[in-house]
Amino acid sequence: MKQYWICSLLVVLALLAPVSHVFAETNVLSYEFEDPDTDLQQKAKDAIIASGVVEQITSYVNTNLQLPEPVRILFTDSNVSFPHYDSKTKTVDIPYEFWVECNKRFDKEYPGHLVGNVLDELCGSVLAYTILRELGVALVDVFNYKTNNDLQTAVTDFAVLTLLDSFQEGRDMALVAGDYYLLEDKELQLAADEVLLGNIVVNSNRALDTYCMAYGVLPDEDLEKEMLEHYFTKERLDECVREAEIKVEIWAGLLRQFGRPEAAY
Repeated sequence: MKQYWICSLLVVLALLAPVSHVFAETNVLSYEFEDPDTDLQQKAKDAIIASGVVEQITSYVNTNLQLPEPVRILFTDSNVSFPHYDSKTKTVDIPYEFWVECNKRFDKEYPGHLVGNVLDELCGSVLAYTILRELGVALVDVFNYKTNNDLQTAVTDFAVLTLLDSFQEGRDMALVAGDYYLLEDKELQLAADEVLLGNIVVNSNRALDTYCMAYGVLPDEDLEKEMLEHYFTKERLDECVREAEIKVEIWAGLLRQFGRPEAAY
């Protein structure tokens, strides 16, 4: 598969001025696990490690990308369930509660149908996608880029393309993540809080952006039928393909600026 690469997330970003970076072998992506506070968090930690998602993403980034600063993925015992990037510490914080909530949400939507390791496989897909979106925000930060467009769309594109390039089932993983955002919407629609209700539009747009990019890069008849039935017109799907072609080419070109010399592209 064509190398899409990581720094090319800047399809919709603009570099305000040339920046001179000093790279060092210590400037890598790493990950760390805090001690869980509860049995559920311990189970989440065990499942996350068993999924191999974090190790695979870390290996992929460090093989292909030269970071100007070290970036860390930190799994935390925080009660907050949403992941985020902390620009002060250069850390992508992923609470164990995010995994716990993911399991609960899928199990609630499909009660009794997700047996064995299916729940963990679904949440592994959501986790990989989520880490890559937050990592996209981190890269915008450490490479000193400023957005002239929608950052959320940029990092969504980054997550999908990197999933496709780094995981054998990357497209399916991206589609699962899109489904997860729509499940969040179903819960938010029951809320009376206007702030929460406003998130419905954000989640819906993120899901549609994810579906569009996943289809645009690797279109096929089965996925086309599903997208036409539930989400897009034929005209919009054709646009997804054209948009994806442009983004992939630009991303590949940007690899030459920030990729490791030995990386394939």
